[in-house]
Amino acid sequence: MPLATAVAVLAVAWSTDSARPASAADVLGPTPVPADNPQTPEKIALGKMLFFDTRLSGDNTIACGTCHQPGKGMSDGVARNRGVNGELPRNSITVWNTAYMRVLHFDGNRASLEEQVDKSIPGFAMGQPFPALLEELSAIPEYKDRFARVFPEGITQVNIGKAIAAFERSLLTFNSPFDRYRAGDKHALSSEQKEGMDLFFSARTACSSCHVAPLFTDNAWHNLGVPQVGPKTVDNGRVDVTKNPADTGAFKTPMLRHIDQTGPYMHDGVFDTLEQVVAFYVSGGGNVPNKSPLMKPLNLTAREQKALVAFLRSLTDPDARVDLPRLP
Repeated sequence: MPLATAVAVLAVAWSTDSARPASAADVLGPTPVPADNPQTPEKIALGKMLFFDTRLSGDNTIACGTCHQPGKGMSDGVARNRGVNGELPRNSITVWNTAYMRVLHFDGNRASLEEQVDKSIPGFAMGQPFPALLEELSAIPEYKDRFARVFPEGITQVNIGKAIAAFERSLLTFNSPFDRYRAGDKHALSSEQKEGMDLFFSARTACSSCHVAPLFTDNAWHNLGVPQVGPKTVDNGRVDVTKNPADTGAFKTPMLRHIDQTGPYMHDGVFDTLEQVVAFYVSGGGNVPNKSPLMKPLNLTAREQKALVAFLRSLTDPDARVDLPRLP
């Protein structure tokens, strides 16, 4: 083979096997950012500090990062974490790619990331009244300086929410083996993962009917008949927000990126492993009224279930990381 031809062949092979998305926008689309809270590096850096600062809780022991840990897929690795007022009723949802969520929480009771911060800090989990928090942060020279550089009004309740929301919108993950495979690297997935991918996107399983790529959610709510565990005897889900009886027992379809790091699973953390989750879907879900018509028993072999789990593990981006900030 002539040298020039050999070089060309090698170049094509390299570009194919190492293909990767160029940016989050290429995979996920433009990041939604509200007009009144534009992204800036300084604001993101400030929000990151606040996100991991336990001063934001009433007893100075809990931060946003307590329930959303970098090493655990921006979740926390437990079925239900504990807030300053006791055990929380629901599992912690990852904040990777949360910028793309239309509304937040398993029942959709938060309309924006800013509202999430505004209600969570004085709420059950963190229990910190904003007047006390503003006084505490204002006594720290570095925080006073950083807020003054980002916001003309300085340290305010609204600006705390804006800063943390800006940091959360910067948490983008888009370079998983699945993404590299879609970008052209045909060696990014194993044969088992490819089999699982074909099953996932097939009419036979209909997994992708609700877990719609590229975010792997339909931003909607469904009643799957998930067993209820935890401090809540009954969790009515979406109906508590909409007051529509059709939404009884319905919960938000979670995103699946980094899903192998974010167990336990479901709104109440009832399942410890992905294998258990897949088995639950294969069984057709729980026996409850108002169950989604999409939940039907699946005729999948043990090998096929294993392949589905292998594919789900391919949705984790090994390059996605969040380094803990130095706090003042």
